[in-house]
Amino acid sequence: MRKLKLFLAGIVFVMAGIGLVTDQSELIPYMFLVLGGMMVVQGIEERRKDSRSFWAYASFATAGFLWFVSISVFVNGNS
Repeated sequence: MRKLKLFLAGIVFVMAGIGLVTDQSELIPYMFLVLGGMMVVQGIEERRKDSRSFWAYASFATAGFLWFVSISVFVNGNS
């Protein structure tokens, strides 16, 4: 799980860097999708440590919000 989380974090880091260097915002929805996946992995790790962990539920809620925003941008366009 840790390797998957680090891999997803690397993807987010690269996408954010590309967006900053090129001054383009087209990658943001894709970055949110990957970041949401990373938050799900984080939530699973926290849940394995402690089944009643607040941070596990917070990670799942954050992932849901990120996916909601990303999908709504895909559906409504970049306007």
